[in-house]
Amino acid sequence: MSLKKQILCSRYLILFNYANIHLLFASLIFSLVNAKNIKKGGELWVVANRHLAYHIKLKKIFNNYEQIASNKKFVILKVVKR
Repeated sequence: MSLKKQILCSRYLILFNYANIHLLFASLIFSLVNAKNIKKGGELWVVANRHLAYHIKLKKIFNNYEQIASNKKFVILKVVKR
């Protein structure tokens, strides 16, 4: 397999930066990412408006999350597919 194909197929890191989408749509995206687009041990990073409380959905879908950074308005969250 070529290096380009290996990189395209690896999917070990997905960056998600839609800071103001509806929680229901975000939940759908998180579920799809978990089911099809990230391998075991892969990470999903989310940059979001703090008030949207994405951590609740991430914990429900992935059974884990880590808050990397935050301020009054934004939060950066990371989950690892297990």
